[in-house]
Amino acid sequence: MLVKKEVSFLHGNILTKEMLNEMYAYPRNFIELKYSDYSDGIIAGLDFIENSGITYLTKGIVKFKGEYYFLLDDINLTSYFLEMHKQQNWSTKLYYLYLKSSTPIKVDSIIVQNLDLYVSEECKQDDLFLLCRFYGGKDNMELPQLNGNEEKEPFKKLTDDNLYVNMIDTLYAMPGKATYHPFLFKAVAEYLEQKPNKSILDNVILMQIQNMKVLSIDAMETYIYATGYNNEKNLDRESFFDLFVKCLKKKEDVSKISSENNKEKKVSKARYNGPKGMLI
Repeated sequence: MLVKKEVSFLHGNILTKEMLNEMYAYPRNFIELKYSDYSDGIIAGLDFIENSGITYLTKGIVKFKGEYYFLLDDINLTSYFLEMHKQQNWSTKLYYLYLKSSTPIKVDSIIVQNLDLYVSEECKQDDLFLLCRFYGGKDNMELPQLNGNEEKEPFKKLTDDNLYVNMIDTLYAMPGKATYHPFLFKAVAEYLEQKPNKSILDNVILMQIQNMKVLSIDAMETYIYATGYNNEKNLDRESFFDLFVKCLKKKEDVSKISSENNKEKKVSKARYNGPKGMLI
């Protein structure tokens, strides 16, 4: 049976325990119903953006070990970076920025548990949620950009340049298996928009990203196979994305396209090349 409940707030009335329970239960039930079959990962928000030289992590929702956590305000990562650099004297090597569960605190019958920023030199810690990796020897957490002028390695800054923030291992929640952060797919869309002689598959991929911001792992695998490459089993996330990028860079055979166009023109001309003369 489906049910709808409304909590009525009247001026001067005291909020009862039942009212508070309903206020808590409904949003939580909605989220659990909507994302119950989703993997752990970012549900919404937590975008990396840069504004006037300052890097921010935007507010959003993370599903971590089946629980939902809400970031209600943007985080100034540049200020965090400078403060932590001063305190810990980070050296010129890679560090990993995580979200780490804090000890639960009970306040007025409400249990609060936070995910706090945490930096480590170690990767792949199962008890932490990875946001990104970054280079400790710089003055800021600098975001990468697609290098459209570099034909051979346009995605190098995003996936293989330690001087920039790297989100290749950041999990974005999807039904079944987590995919990649929308920041990477934004670069993919930018690349496809500029790509000459796009195939039908390229346009499908581009439209999907424009509609959904991300692609599922299954969609990426389908694209890889359809482009003529074999997806090796048990590839890590970085190797799999590199293979996907390799398929993106595959160009249509221009001479083949021209030949097919000319052939179609000849067929069309022959089809309509009827007898000349006056129509009666």
